[in-house]
Amino acid sequence: MNDFLQFMAKYWLEWVFGLIALGISFGAKHYVKLQKESWNHKWEERKNQAKDEVIDKLEKEIHEETEKSEAADKRLEAEIEVIQNNLENLTIGILSM
Repeated sequence: MNDFLQFMAKYWLEWVFGLIALGISFGAKHYVKLQKESWNHKWEERKNQAKDEVIDKLEKEIHEETEKSEAADKRLEAEIEVIQNNLENLTIGILSM
């Protein structure tokens, strides 16, 4: 009978420790999974934020360059108009001779 009690105590003790180890391993696995998901979420946020910043910067630069180009176009159109007027005046002057 004494051997049986020792066997049962050993068996149940191993079973309890096995459950404890199983619980710890599942808990650790779950914790690692949550940490990985958290890291992935932060990584995606940072990536999207960086992408948005680059897009905003590019849009701003494109807008600035477009404004510069439009201003240059207006200056060139004014110069072309002056040259056309000078040509008209020169043509009229030559024809009146």
